[in-house]
Amino acid sequence: KDFIGHDAGILQVGDGLIDLWGQKLPAGKSKISFSCPSKCLTSEKHVFSILYHQHSNGIAMKNELRDSVGNIKTNQVFAAAEYYDWEIERNLPTSFTIYPGDSIQTTCYYDTKGRNNVQFGLGSEDEMCIMFLYYYPAQDLQFCGTSS
Repeated sequence: KDFIGHDAGILQVGDGLIDLWGQKLPAGKSKISFSCPSKCLTSEKHVFSILYHQHSNGIAMKNELRDSVGNIKTNQVFAAAEYYDWEIERNLPTSFTIYPGDSIQTTCYYDTKGRNNVQFGLGSEDEMCIMFLYYYPAQDLQFCGTSS
């Protein structure tokens, strides 16, 4: 078979750089949102797989892909992990295209009930909010997200 050659890339939306390092989550249930603005998404990306990533306090994750005028165009696989379990994390096949001018809003939901001083960081006892997008063709952009 002849294959069309493309190098794949990985784009992390949400808090891929752990900018919230050391910030504590409130007690009980909470959520935090991140925006990947259109100024980051300047070229076409064909997404073929995604991976939701939080740690043990993460209970759900939601994504909205919006076009340049703000219309939501999210597909069902990308839209939400309504139940999240960090011990059953896996890549999910999907197929959608991000176009120049699009933006992505990622929201992570947490429940820290019974746990004190949970903060963002790299450790398993810490928290994260990252959506990995596997796409082609590969580009230099690896991270996109600011908290709101």
